[in-house]
Amino acid sequence: MNATLDTLEKLRNDRALARAEAARGDESYDALDAIPEGDPNAHVVAWSIHLDEVHDKIQHALAAELEAGDVPRMWTARQDDIDFSLGKLTRSRAREEACQWVHAGDYCDRAKSTSWVTVQIDCAETGEGEFVTVQIDPEEPPCIRGGSGEHDWQSPHEILGGLRENPGVWGRGAGVIIREVCMLCGCERETNTWAQNPENGEQGLESISYDEGKYAHEVDRINEEEAEMNASNKQSITIKTSYPSQGEFATTAEEATAWAENLAAHVCEEFGGEVDVTECVGDHEVFTFGFTAERELEIKDFVRDIMIGDGWIDLLPESAK
Repeated sequence: MNATLDTLEKLRNDRALARAEAARGDESYDALDAIPEGDPNAHVVAWSIHLDEVHDKIQHALAAELEAGDVPRMWTARQDDIDFSLGKLTRSRAREEACQWVHAGDYCDRAKSTSWVTVQIDCAETGEGEFVTVQIDPEEPPCIRGGSGEHDWQSPHEILGGLRENPGVWGRGAGVIIREVCMLCGCERETNTWAQNPENGEQGLESISYDEGKYAHEVDRINEEEAEMNASNKQSITIKTSYPSQGEFATTAEEATAWAENLAAHVCEEFGGEVDVTECVGDHEVFTFGFTAERELEIKDFVRDIMIGDGWIDLLPESAK
């Protein structure tokens, strides 16, 4: 009993410790000061305070050990009043899982530009907690004119402006804004290397946004002008050839026409985009092919080799073989 009273007296007289504990939100010492000397319940209060101190020290030591070693412990994520158990993880892994949880939402589906979502993670075992900012970039929309859905991103000065040696690039704070345009559908892609999170004002972030069809008219105009220029730079090539209708390969007029179309397609395939068929007309025996191309002699030699060899047979429709 004397040891208990000595402890009580020490706690009552140590005002510095009492003030320090009060600053931590511990109001137990105020209750201790209010107990009259000699009160039989004083030793109960003293032991209660003592045990609380021991418990706090153990909890702080445990939290410090867990945090310092980043050992797995239970974490919970919260965003927009929705709680989600992340499981038993290290602190760094909890951050990653929280980011994945946010990305699994429908933010990407509805976003046209980058946004930032703040999620809170807490550990009940140690009392740790922090806010994690998750960057949500929009998904790239498919190209409505590209056969594979892929965009053809370019930086044409006549559309985007800026310096001719670096079109579509503009200064922004300590970063730049980079604009690109799809030369198929006219969609704009803008990258900002000095973006700002509107929720907390943080700068120096990177964002991306899309504006579908923004330059569709300009792209159509440029593509039409380039097509006209390419056509004017090509020369017209006329090739006449007789369909070899003699012998076992005598065919109908329809089959002969099919053969001539196959021959024209074969020339286009061989020379790629350098050849356009402008005409393929004739009767059962003689066909006239009109091409626009830059390699006249090569094309004529190619057709001649087919006709004097056996290559023309491969071009026959199946019904004529």
